[in-house]
This record gives sequence, structure tokens and C-alpha cells, in this order.
Amino acid sequence: MTQVLYTNGDSVSWGAELENKTEERFSYILASKLNAIDCNNASSGVSNDYIYRQTIRDVSYWIDTGRVWNKESEWWVDSKSIFVTGK
Repeated sequence: MTQVLYTNGDSVSWGAELENKTEERFSYILASKLNAIDCNNASSGVSNDYIYRQTIRDVSYWIDTGRVWNKESEWWVDSKSIFVTGK
């Protein structure tokens, strides 16, 4: 199975100010260094409460099923996830 780097947060974690969000945001660069898939579920303009709720939901689901949801590529099944949450 594949290793997944799960990231959640606001516009900074999403890469709002970058020209190429997918390849220039920190989560992609870190995932590349870890030889992992970038599973970035950050969104622009969200509150800390939203980030917290979404992260708890996603981590709980991963614990129960071993699957992580990614907005860009849907479901990833993995044996090891790394979780990063930013504001």
C-alpha cells in the first residue's frame, strides 16, 4: 500500500497565493520528499472550527477503514498516513 500525507487547513495550506497550487504548496513538496501521496484537503476561507471538524472526521474515518478522502482524487487506501493540519 501507499503512504499518504494528509493535510488540512486554510488558504495557506491550500496554496492560494501560488501560481501552481498542486506542485508548489508545502504539502506536495513534503509528500515528494517522503515518497508519499499529497492528500491536501485544505480550503480557502475556512474557520478553525471547520478545519478541526473536517480533520477529526477524516482521521476517525481513516482509523476505522484505513482510507483517506482527497478532494482532488477521491479515496486513497493506505497502510500508513502522516497527518498535518495548518492554519
